[in-house]
Amino acid sequence: MYCKKCGKEYPKTKKICSECKIALVNGTAPSSREYKFNKVPVVIFSVIVVVLVAVFLIVGLS
Repeated sequence: MYCKKCGKEYPKTKKICSECKIALVNGTAPSSREYKFNKVPVVIFSVIVVVLVAVFLIVGLS
């Protein structure tokens, strides 16, 4: 049994993926196991860093 989402293999007695919490399917593993990169946390982190640098520059130059 394989998870449709992450491709992890499980014994035939297992019904639900312990990581993804979705139903397992019989057959072969998914052919492409692409990592889906979520850009939202990176953008939020970048904005926070830019704001902090700007604040430190403004306070430091005052």
